[in-house]
Amino acid sequence: MQFKRGATFDAIFTASNVVVGGVAVTDLTGWTARCQLRTSGDALIEELTATIIDVIARKVRLVSAGTSAWPKGKAVGDIVFKGPGGTPTVPSDSFSFDVVDGPTR
Repeated sequence: MQFKRGATFDAIFTASNVVVGGVAVTDLTGWTARCQLRTSGDALIEELTATIIDVIARKVRLVSAGTSAWPKGKAVGDIVFKGPGGTPTVPSDSFSFDVVDGPTR
């Protein structure tokens, strides 16, 4: 997948692997989410705004309006969920995409 830097990043992800003690969490009420994008060399690109928009379907909206300074190349991220009261902490699977320049600038 490619993302053209300078565009608004606005994506919805479904977390399919929020598991605590071997049991899948089916309701994220009271949970929070964080998401960081990093280069393949582990440099921080940005902390995205992460909002849980559907607690039962485990859907998270990730947003950034300021992507023009994102470096070209591979971006890697995950979503870290924190349960009510701050524990437990559960990371999602990692995802990645290529940041490229679009032909129209």
